[in-house]
Amino acid sequence: MGKTALLRRFAATACDRPGDPRPPLAVEVDIADLRDGDDIGDAIGKAVEQGARGWADIAKAVGLDVGRLLRAGDIVAALAKRFVRHRASARPICLLADEVQTAGSNNAEALGRLHRGTMGLPILPVYAGLNDSADALRRCGISRLSRHAQINLQPLPPENAREAVCRMLDFYAVAGDRAVLDNWTETVARDSLGFPQHLNAGLAEAAGVLAENDGTATVEGLRTVRARAGAARAAYYQGRLNPEVRLYERALVALIAFVAGSDRPPSAGVLHDHAHELLQQDKRRGRKTPDAGAFLGALIHDGVLQENETMTGYAVPIPSMQTWILRDYAKRIGLDPPLRDDPAVSG
Repeated sequence: MGKTALLRRFAATACDRPGDPRPPLAVEVDIADLRDGDDIGDAIGKAVEQGARGWADIAKAVGLDVGRLLRAGDIVAALAKRFVRHRASARPICLLADEVQTAGSNNAEALGRLHRGTMGLPILPVYAGLNDSADALRRCGISRLSRHAQINLQPLPPENAREAVCRMLDFYAVAGDRAVLDNWTETVARDSLGFPQHLNAGLAEAAGVLAENDGTATVEGLRTVRARAGAARAAYYQGRLNPEVRLYERALVALIAFVAGSDRPPSAGVLHDHAHELLQQDKRRGRKTPDAGAFLGALIHDGVLQENETMTGYAVPIPSMQTWILRDYAKRIGLDPPLRDDPAVSG
């Protein structure tokens, strides 16, 4: 389950508290909605109280078109006014916003008011975003986040990935020898490395192959699943690379090889200095050398690099992506692969 699906699951289940006379209310908004504007709190507050979730629902409930509502809407002020007028019966709110990495200066005041809690209101903001979300919040003036307030989603445990494959096979009553079915379950789950994107791709390819074989799992069919799922992973990794980063593909491969070969995850400063040196070497004639900070920022945004749990260094969070860059991508751009089948980076 990825961040967006997790946020939606949270909205659907976290506030389900039977017996609580005032259970929390989960309100999902786009990060663009958390901005400044005129206060139409009475109308929005009433709509939210009646169960509206998104701006389209709220617009319908208060009789406004979405465009007008967005131009007027400051949801923070709206919620504040609602609590002031209905404090006795008000329910606490979990305010859920996805794609927080896109937050900019136009969101700063609204996010700041939520962060500082200066309104004295029971509103808990929960943000989801990519690896550089904390940097986006810092640009909005929110820099004092405790370590426990930031959670990096980890891969699914192997047993959960296997369970997902088992459920799919059972749901469709897939036929086949028990040993073959067990091998399908183990292999599709293992190849995903517990990453929801890869697991979903593997399940999709498995479903396609089963449909081609009248719902029967075979050894040959599993080979086809693995080949197709591997191609899907490669396409996914290729799509994750920022076009600006691909302009300096040699520097990219060399930097990832440096990270993979380090005894410990290199710090931000060490990475910056090494990236600067590599970018100078990879400079193309007539082209300005990119800023090393911007280059690393793009890699973090794209999920190629991620800070570790102790916030002491950076690594490639997906082992198979590291392998793909150092082996397949390196070959594609005409380099001798820095690593071939090193078990430390295989996946």
